[in-house]
Amino acid sequence: MEVIYIRIYGFLLALACCSSGLDALCSPTFAGIKRFGTDCRYACHCMNNEQCDKNTGNCDSGCDFEWVGPGCQYKNIAFVQTSRHMDNKQPPAFADGANDHNLSTCSFTDTPDSAQRRTVAPWWTVWLPFYAPVRQLTFTTKVEYLSHFPRFNLTVQNMSRSDSELKVYSSIGVLCYQQDYSVPTDKTVKIKCTGTPVGNQIRLQLANTSTQLVLCDFRVYGECKDRTWGTPCANDCGLCETFSQCDVITGHCPTGCDPGYKTPVCNTECENGKYGKNCSYTCSGNCKDNVACEKKDGSCKNGCTPGYTGDKCDKVCPVGNYGHKCKENCSPNCAGGEGNCDKVYGTCTVGCSPGWNGRTCQEACPTGHWGVNCVNPCTNCLSGTCRNTDGLCFGGCMSGLKDTPFCDEDCEDGKYGMNCQEICNENCNGICNKTDGSCQGCKTGWHGYNCSIACSKGTWGESCVRTCGKCLNGSCDRFDGACIGNCQPGYKLKLYCDEECETGRYGNNCTGQCKPACNDISLCRKSDGYCVTGSATAITAVIAGVGSALIVVIIFGVLTILWYLRRKRNGSSENNRTTGPTYGMAMTDLRDKTKCIDVKTDEGTDDAYDTIEGRNVDEHQYQQPDEKLRY
Repeated sequence: MEVIYIRIYGFLLALACCSSGLDALCSPTFAGIKRFGTDCRYACHCMNNEQCDKNTGNCDSGCDFEWVGPGCQYKNIAFVQTSRHMDNKQPPAFADGANDHNLSTCSFTDTPDSAQRRTVAPWWTVWLPFYAPVRQLTFTTKVEYLSHFPRFNLTVQNMSRSDSELKVYSSIGVLCYQQDYSVPTDKTVKIKCTGTPVGNQIRLQLANTSTQLVLCDFRVYGECKDRTWGTPCANDCGLCETFSQCDVITGHCPTGCDPGYKTPVCNTECENGKYGKNCSYTCSGNCKDNVACEKKDGSCKNGCTPGYTGDKCDKVCPVGNYGHKCKENCSPNCAGGEGNCDKVYGTCTVGCSPGWNGRTCQEACPTGHWGVNCVNPCTNCLSGTCRNTDGLCFGGCMSGLKDTPFCDEDCEDGKYGMNCQEICNENCNGICNKTDGSCQGCKTGWHGYNCSIACSKGTWGESCVRTCGKCLNGSCDRFDGACIGNCQPGYKLKLYCDEECETGRYGNNCTGQCKPACNDISLCRKSDGYCVTGSATAITAVIAGVGSALIVVIIFGVLTILWYLRRKRNGSSENNRTTGPTYGMAMTDLRDKTKCIDVKTDEGTDDAYDTIEGRNVDEHQYQQPDEKLRY
């Protein structure tokens, strides 16, 4: 049995704990009104605005003076209305002490000592400015005065304001309640009327004239519970603004809805994406995971999407921040500053500052590159590396450039090499290459990549591209091409040795005279005077003799082959012996008829020019600056 009690107690304790926790789910309204019930649709009416029970609305501290009944949900229609009582004790304790804002104030009629002068038992009334059905009421007295209440009664009357104020006493009315002879056991007496009398004045009257009526609180239930409407008060009001009472006939909220609900009945929540009073505001659309905002105030209970902040997620991240809760810092390397950073992903919207790369511009240019989008190579830097932002070189400059921070100035004309410390060769025809000192062309008499080599024997002029004339020793002046010494035989003694002897002349300086024996004087060789015609005839004779000898040899070979074939065909040695001499005689005859051809010439040749090939027949034309020879 104890186990069962323990389980029941544990269940009730857990339920109480859960209930306590759920109370917190109903947050107060903007006006500070506490709430309870399903969807927190009902207002608490506790004394001192305390939180009521989350399910029933009951108040541990009691109902506020304006409210009465279960859960303090019925309006107290007697609150601060006009009240009167039969007479007053001294010092005065007025009738409105029973229906004011204070439980410590009470209404006192005169003391029982005046009973000999009374003809009517003590009474107290409250007048209403409207007619109302009276079903239930409650009043509170002091414990020591409970003995005065046997046989008391409550009546509902119809009374004009003036009669009420003049305390006109009338016994006419409809009886609501009649106490029996017993004494009430609680200082707070709850009354349920017999029937539902309707009137505008309620009177509480004791039965004995020698008693004293003391009331500290008097409340009359209104017809309907708080926030109900229709007949018979069967419909709950919607969430009217400030939890006010809706129209008892239509249910409309006269001042609009509590934030988050639609007019006019305020029973329907705003559609997703709307919030606030009468659903007149649009959510920011920036709640995390696209969740709809809170329909009361537009807040995002689960936070914001990256790039937004604030309770409603309606504020973009401040300058310099982005991402979830705006906790990420934009890169200072965004072009134009941190303000050009995308608030969601941190992407630099107009690109990166010089020297930086990547979506968020956090990556420096790769080694060897610099500038906007890292497209500029560190070309002029000796080390191949430079500062990523502006191209400032590290480790000096390439050859051909001045030693400036950015290596952006060529060497002055006439200088080249590292730090422009080398001087171009003076033999360059124009300025030299500023990197390696090479020349595009050389002055007269010089050649080589930097024009430092004199022309070799047999060449002269700019870059030594010209060839000397028919100088005797093959060399000439490398600057002007003039021959040094005599010309070769067959050439006139001129400056460049580039003119052959006239027809009929030959030898050194053309001093020789061709012999008249030459059939054609134009065939007299100018180098040595040899007549080309005779030599040609001898050569022709030699060639003819050699050709004849070859023909004889060929004929002899053919005959020998024929003889051999014939002998083999006959097959007789005897026949073979008789035919042999015939072929032998033929070969002997051929040999006897062969003669040598002796070729002779009429005149000998010069020892230095004894062949045709010995003659130098190359010819060149040069300008002759001066008709003189150099020796």
